[in-house]
Amino acid sequence: MIEACFSEQYAANTRTPSMRKLQLVAQAVSSQGFVRLVEPSTMDIATRLRRLHDPRYVDAFIAGNQPLANSQGWQWTPSIRDGVLAINAGQLCAAELALEHGIAANIAQGFHHAGHARGCGYCTFNGLALVAQENPGRRIFVLDCDEHEGNGTCEFTKRMDNLRQATIFGSNFGGEDTPRSVQ
Repeated sequence: MIEACFSEQYAANTRTPSMRKLQLVAQAVSSQGFVRLVEPSTMDIATRLRRLHDPRYVDAFIAGNQPLANSQGWQWTPSIRDGVLAINAGQLCAAELALEHGIAANIAQGFHHAGHARGCGYCTFNGLALVAQENPGRRIFVLDCDEHEGNGTCEFTKRMDNLRQATIFGSNFGGEDTPRSVQ
């Protein structure tokens, strides 16, 4: 059984099913015995995100200041903010569990389009790059399989020596081949 991070905060009401579906996914995989749900610990995720992203962007999102607070594509609400912060804390928790047990998951969404200075494509912060930032002595490889390539993660591969990405996609979303990001 895989340990999978999930918090009820993840399931914020958004105009797309992106965050709303997470509760249903967690319930389904847990009830079928595929995962043991783990509540991510509370942490000062905002401080960690300010080291990864432009602090002005992080602060605008946390406070709900426009237009940056909506740059990922959703109308900002406190529940979306809380869900996004919990999802990113869960990403770090899942990485720690994977290092401890060999495999783990975070029942989450919304990372690979977020760049340094703003969100994009329903992705607010880049939890993939966050794992690389919090594990500077480890090489982090992202295999991104999505309809759109991980253009935000690609941007972070230019900033972080320990982050690599290969992306398989159907429609281009502005990414590019770089020495550490292959499409």
